[in-house]
Amino acid sequence: MKKLFPLFFFIGITFIARSQVRVGILGGANRSTILETNNIPGWDSTTKKNYSPLYSWHGGMFADIPLTKKGNFSFQPSVIYYNKGRKYLQNFDTTTSLRKDSSFKQELNYIDIPLNLLVKFRLAKKVKFFLGGGPYASFFFKGSEKSVTNFKDGTVVSTSNTDLPVGKAPGKYTTLDYGVNVTAGFEIGHVILKADASQSLTDMYQASNYKGTFKNQVISVSLGVSMDIKSPAPEKKKQKDTTATKPKTQKAPKAVKDKDNDGIADKDDKCPTEFGTKETMGCPDRDGDGVADKDDKCPDVKGTAANHGCPVNVVDTDGDGVPDELDKCPLVKGDPNNNGCPLKGVDTDGDGVNDDVDQCPTVVGLLRYHGCPIPDTDGDGVNDEIDHCKDVPGTAANHGCPENAKTTNPEVTTTNVTEEMTKTVNEAANKVLFKQSQSDLSPESKSALDAIAAVLQSNPSLHLKIEGHASKEGEHFINMGLSNSRANAVRDYLVSKGIDKARFAVAYFGSDVPVTNDPAKQAMNRRVEMKLY
Repeated sequence: MKKLFPLFFFIGITFIARSQVRVGILGGANRSTILETNNIPGWDSTTKKNYSPLYSWHGGMFADIPLTKKGNFSFQPSVIYYNKGRKYLQNFDTTTSLRKDSSFKQELNYIDIPLNLLVKFRLAKKVKFFLGGGPYASFFFKGSEKSVTNFKDGTVVSTSNTDLPVGKAPGKYTTLDYGVNVTAGFEIGHVILKADASQSLTDMYQASNYKGTFKNQVISVSLGVSMDIKSPAPEKKKQKDTTATKPKTQKAPKAVKDKDNDGIADKDDKCPTEFGTKETMGCPDRDGDGVADKDDKCPDVKGTAANHGCPVNVVDTDGDGVPDELDKCPLVKGDPNNNGCPLKGVDTDGDGVNDDVDQCPTVVGLLRYHGCPIPDTDGDGVNDEIDHCKDVPGTAANHGCPENAKTTNPEVTTTNVTEEMTKTVNEAANKVLFKQSQSDLSPESKSALDAIAAVLQSNPSLHLKIEGHASKEGEHFINMGLSNSRANAVRDYLVSKGIDKARFAVAYFGSDVPVTNDPAKQAMNRRVEMKLY
């Protein structure tokens, strides 16, 4: 493949010097996807069907270089921007899941350079049909990934990454992609209508926690216009002027225009109708601090250029060097180059949520609460996620409700649950762990679950909530599927012990709710959590 590029380059240089070349612009719509194959259990039967193509656009330039005098063969190189990628959507059964749906979108920006050879068939005087193909090189330069999860209670959790890693290592996108392209269409005078299909021959990505192949595939339709580049006509020889050379009269220099008479020519004056100074490029500066009034936030008080013309003793609540009147984030210390707001990629409180999206940048919080801690609406010290009386202060022993009140959430009512039962369930759950990228129960896990089955068999009025979790390695939606499979594996095992399936509530969270962020202890996150109610 690499040897073909010098060949096409040589052909282009040879014929551009001797042919009637056309250049033009084109653009249109495209349907793109990523063809993925892997050995993940259930990929072809479940996960794969949730992916769908990404419909987007493209645009760029092309040249058409005839290879014969009649123009029925030509070489057509192009430089085109493409927005490629794919989408993912999974809907959940809200009778057994806390989630309503989860979606994921990959948008990958490439510059493609297809090098096509075309054969053309004349259909009318100005109408030709063409067909062709050739290799292409594609250069990845930017992309984004965004995931959104909607819960049935109306909660929305959204994450995005606009700085995708590039390289040849696992978990990174390759800079260079190459493949083959076919094209067909019509030339109608200088208007081109065509369709293209391209397929990469190399992997444009490497997964970090499983083996697989990833290849770009794009189908597009384009509309373009072109123009001829004609060879310049030969210059005519100039006849010798035999007439006597007349002396040239020198023109008087043109008067410099300066409408405001400030000594700065209008062509160099940033404020040509207002009297100004040289220091401010001809603009007024009432306080004489070297900052033009139009840029001076304190035009009547002498200040400094670094402080936008204001004195250095103006109010700066967060102490980041940007005055409050100019600071778009006056209560959060930021960067002067970002209007006083934190820069992307900085995480002051170390909670995994960058300051630019963290609504509580100095307090450790959770992603699902935009970087803030779990709220406690009634201020009783029991957070809303476990408080059964969110608007009434209560006690931790009564699940956030007053001592004499009953809990109002039937899903987690624990009237008949004893401390001994809870201890049995918690101890068993701590022994149910999984290997990376697997959801099979080990003999040790099954033995631990037998203790929970005994509790449920002895207490037929009790129900069990099962939550599946995954570690942070790997792709977001692979982890979602793993956590789902792990929770269902636990439920199915307990059902096999004679427990009615209706007594279980299953939820799964992927890697969104870790118990540790330590890379060396990720095995602790590959777990299930269980609670009697």
